[in-house]
Amino acid sequence: MKKLMDMIAGIYSGLWLLLLAWVLIAAASLTWNMKELYEHSMDEVKVNAKALFSQELIFRRWNAGHGGVYVPITETTQPNPYLSHIPERDVTTTTGKKLTLINPAYMSRQLHELMLEDAGGRRGHITSLKPIRAENKADAWETSVLKTFEAGKSEAFSREKMADGKEYFRFMGRLLVEQSCLKCHATQGYKLGDVRGGISISVPVEAEVALLEHKERALFIGHALLWGLGWVVLFIGGVKHTEAKAERRRVNETFRTLYSSSRDAIMILSTEGLLISGNQASITMYGCRDEAELVTMSLPGLCPEIQPDGRKSVEIEQEKRQQALRDEVNFFECVHRRVDGTVFPTEVMLTRMEVDGKTLLQASVRDISERRLAEESLKDRLTELERFHAATIEREFRIKQLRDEIAALKAASRLGDSHETD
Repeated sequence: MKKLMDMIAGIYSGLWLLLLAWVLIAAASLTWNMKELYEHSMDEVKVNAKALFSQELIFRRWNAGHGGVYVPITETTQPNPYLSHIPERDVTTTTGKKLTLINPAYMSRQLHELMLEDAGGRRGHITSLKPIRAENKADAWETSVLKTFEAGKSEAFSREKMADGKEYFRFMGRLLVEQSCLKCHATQGYKLGDVRGGISISVPVEAEVALLEHKERALFIGHALLWGLGWVVLFIGGVKHTEAKAERRRVNETFRTLYSSSRDAIMILSTEGLLISGNQASITMYGCRDEAELVTMSLPGLCPEIQPDGRKSVEIEQEKRQQALRDEVNFFECVHRRVDGTVFPTEVMLTRMEVDGKTLLQASVRDISERRLAEESLKDRLTELERFHAATIEREFRIKQLRDEIAALKAASRLGDSHETD
């Protein structure tokens, strides 16, 4: 548990800025999308209301273009008292059916009554600052809009509370006096092109807000899921980042331990052969005061000018360095030189390494003076043993010769004695 808590603490200490940034991004996205959704919804309401207005305007023009239309007189469609000055307001067909004239205004009123019954509470109202019919009188909002029409505006849209105490999205478009309008309205002093009034379309806020809230909930849930997924991804990434960081720290600590405690000189070089750092063993090996003095040198500068094979040290170093950069590792022997000028034999291993995307070389240098002395001593001993072995063989060969000579003399002596006895 403690390990888990330490890991979580490590994650949050390193990623809290990312998590905060993700929260701010999600919040900003949600706020912006909520605003866009609201504006889009309002545009949609306005477009739909304007479409109703445009449709009604077309119907009115069709009606006016025919000078009105005749419909049967019914309980709901009575003769229009405001058209009593027209001689043929009411007619009877040859079959005895009674008809009455429906002008654009009367048609609009009946359309608005049908709209109220079948269109989810939407309302339509034809109005004017100088209405003929009292029911067409403008309310406060319509009056203010009609005045803007007089000033040159052609439409208006807003959210208003109406007489029933409910809020509505209200759209209003203006009606201009056309030639067909003068048949009924010329007596009011209107001229062609004057603002006759307007038609307002009112849409209940409640239904539209319910739909908007449904969309907002879906948008909020989507952002919440995205926000949560982002946290999961960041958390998993944080765990992996923390584990990788811990592993790098462990590797670095292991390297530092080996680097500082190694008896071999370990130095870090640039790809050009310049020293960047060195451990304590390298400082001691070359007789430097400190690391600052050591890093003022290059790898060829730690060698005598000429190697025992007669080649220049700088040429050999460049060759070996390029081989290490190409093959990753290069192992060779050469003679190095201390600050005081004394030389000593070494084994050098150059290893290519990548640190933070940068290519470096690690030089591990071992002083093999004692080994060389031991090798020379062993060589001298072997030479001495070889001489002793050769002398021993020579002595044994001489002894054998003497033995053979003695044996021959003894044989000759026994032969001489035998002749004297005879």
